[in-house]
Formats: sequence, C-alpha cells, structure tokens
Amino acid sequence: VWYVYTAGIVFFIFCVMLSISRQIKQQNQQHEAAKLRSARLETELLKKHIQPHFLMNTLLSIISWIREDPPTAIKLIQSLAEEFRMINQISSQTEIPLSDEVALCRTHLTLMGYRQDVQYALEAQNLPGEEKIPPMIFHTLIENGLTHAYRSGENGKFLISCERNNGTVHYRLWNDGSQLEKLSRQPAQQIEEGMGLKYVKARLEERYPHRWQMDYGLRSDGWEVNIIIAQH
Repeated sequence: VWYVYTAGIVFFIFCVMLSISRQIKQQNQQHEAAKLRSARLETELLKKHIQPHFLMNTLLSIISWIREDPPTAIKLIQSLAEEFRMINQISSQTEIPLSDEVALCRTHLTLMGYRQDVQYALEAQNLPGEEKIPPMIFHTLIENGLTHAYRSGENGKFLISCERNNGTVHYRLWNDGSQLEKLSRQPAQQIEEGMGLKYVKARLEERYPHRWQMDYGLRSDGWEVNIIIAQH
C-alpha cells in the first residue's frame, strides 16, 4: 500500500510539473509572438515614413521653394528633420504620451502645409496629455485624411477630442474636406486599406487586446473616426 501511495504522489507531482512546464512554454511562446508582432509594427511604422514617394515629393517641394522662396524651403527642411527625429524617438515604443502624439501630428501638418502651400490646423479638446496611447495612431489617420479628404490647394482642419465615461476612454478624430463624399462611397475594405486602418487596428489590439472598438464614416459635415477603449 505504501508503494502505491508513494507512486501516486510521484505521479501527481509529475503531472503538476508537466502542466507547469507546458504553461511556461505557452507563456514563452506568447511572449515571443508578442515581441515579433511589436517588432513587425515598429518596422511598418518606420517604413511608412521612408517611402520613396514621400521623400521624393518632399524633396521636389524643397527644390521648388528654394527657387521661389528660400526661407520657406528652410522651414520645410526643418519640419522634415523634426518629424524624422520624433519618429525615431518613438518607433521602438509600444505607447507614448498623448501630448507627444499630438505634437507629432502638428509637426506633420506643418510639413505638409509647406509642401502643399496651404494651411492645415489641428485643434485638441479635453485631451489628457499624460494619457498614453500606441504611437502614431492619430498621425496615421491624419496622414491619410490629408491624402483622401482634400483637393490640391485646399486648406484643412482636424479636431481631436477625448471623453471619459463609465470606465471607457472615447477618442474622436474629425476632419473636413471637399473629397469626403467621394471617399464615403468606396467599399469598406478599400477605405480600410486606403486610410491606414489596418495599422491602427493592429496597434490597438497589441496594446488593448479585445478592449477596444473603432468606427468611422461621414458624419457632422466631415469624416469622423471614433476609438473607444475600455479601462482595466
């Protein structure tokens, strides 16, 4: 009987150790998978801003301004350098202060304003600057808003707001633009791919797994993106 009892205990311990070992292995695999996802998103973030067409168009704008207005060319160069500096600082992070994200968005709008010879404005309402979010969430949405919402030579306005309610944080990004009606008629998949929403969704899922919602569409005389995040 004693041998049977001892064997039972040994078998029980073996099963427990095996279960723990499997859990550790699974956790390690999940951790490595998360690291790979984060690295892939970091690479995607950097690739977005060293695209040949972006650099080529910016350099062509610089050449044009050098001929027409050298001081503006200098400002454009400074804005480009500042944006790359800021992106380099945040590229390896999974979240950054909201205030840094807004500053990056404003830098990009300044840069694109010089490039297009127009005025782009960003208004921020009720934003808790200490709040942290995944990097370049709003930057990506604004960048694509510039591409799809405005005709050449058209000024633009963006508005970011934040509300807290019943354990959730609700971010709203709105922009105007004369091309929005045409955009709203495109298929949902085409909008998602064209507006950079896949990157945004991947970042949100990485940071807030199964705790976020996002919707978008033509509302309030403009294009609106809503991101709702449930707090722990």
